[in-house]
Amino acid sequence: HYEDKISAELFGEEERELTLLIDQTRNESDASRAEDTAALHMVGEFERVSQLLQAMDMSALWAHATETEQRQLLDELVDCVIVQPDHLQVKLHGTPTLNIALAEVGHKGENAGVEGGT
Repeated sequence: HYEDKISAELFGEEERELTLLIDQTRNESDASRAEDTAALHMVGEFERVSQLLQAMDMSALWAHATETEQRQLLDELVDCVIVQPDHLQVKLHGTPTLNIALAEVGHKGENAGVEGGT
């Protein structure tokens, strides 16, 4: 007990506190490792999905899809489209907003009605 400089009771109390701190640190370390493992798994899955999407022929997929399937594809990919007087703002899920000139989508600037559901 440090050569009788602290009591056995105080030594025991300090030992319990240190043991608690060690256990908390181990738990935090275990949780951190679990988060790292989950993040690595997510990166791997993202890469797998990215490669799959790159390999897909979206034109062929779109051409063979029914109208309902096309709508579902759009719903899964597109968050929103905002029509501005001179451009479109397109927001895909998980990406920054794209600004697209009306001429890029074949629109000449005349007013047109909106059809279909949203």
